[in-house]
Amino acid sequence: TVGDISLVGHLTLPGSPRVTNVWGYYDTNTHKEYALVGDDKGGFFIVNVTDPSLPVLVTKVTGVPGRDIKPFGHYAYCCDGSGSGIQSSVVDIANPASPVVLPNKFRSSHTITISPRGNLYAEYVGITIYDLVNDPTRPDSLYKISNFGHDSTWRHNVLYDFNWNTLNIWNVTNPSGPVLVGSNDDPTILSYHSGDETEDGHYLFVCDELAVTPTPDIVVFDISDPTNPHRVMSVNDPTSRVHQLYIVGDLMFV
Repeated sequence: TVGDISLVGHLTLPGSPRVTNVWGYYDTNTHKEYALVGDDKGGFFIVNVTDPSLPVLVTKVTGVPGRDIKPFGHYAYCCDGSGSGIQSSVVDIANPASPVVLPNKFRSSHTITISPRGNLYAEYVGITIYDLVNDPTRPDSLYKISNFGHDSTWRHNVLYDFNWNTLNIWNVTNPSGPVLVGSNDDPTILSYHSGDETEDGHYLFVCDELAVTPTPDIVVFDISDPTNPHRVMSVNDPTSRVHQLYIVGDLMFV
């Protein structure tokens, strides 16, 4: 049945970690797939999930933050969730069994989004846009958007900026000069926390982390005209509180 989810494999991680993020990394040389599992207490695990029925812990990277981790090429970029300091780190994971923590750090942030074009969007405070193509070991700051910032999603040169009190839609075709296309600040939404668009680009589903029934957990916007994102429906589940969602095909994983 469409929508059914079956547990394929399970792995208990050592040390009672506080898992806050999981992201995938595909090794193009060995054609193996890994899960990068963030530990908010510090560091992240590298788990071989090539055989999803038998996940294998490869190693844990220590000495780096573990709140949010995203890969680009054979590097992993991680942040500590803070809005101050310079604690975000770069880790070379070309050999997942022997990762190398690199010396160059960049500004702390709450979340990290990386586009396939090689631009890193670090959210909170504001949004700092980095270039990773020129030198992936040393993120180069291209632009700073001065707003609150919290989380973001990149889709086809559009950045959906969920900055808690407002949804902003940016055209980032030129990451050195982003252009604000449209925004929404519905006062009934307590926190524009995170979200994703449908594959046709017509709708945006937004999580409201602070929502308590009857306030909807997820609000749906029509973004077919991105200059005027407007609310069309909502989803409420009194038994749940949502934090992230991802849309794949006709399914939304919450």
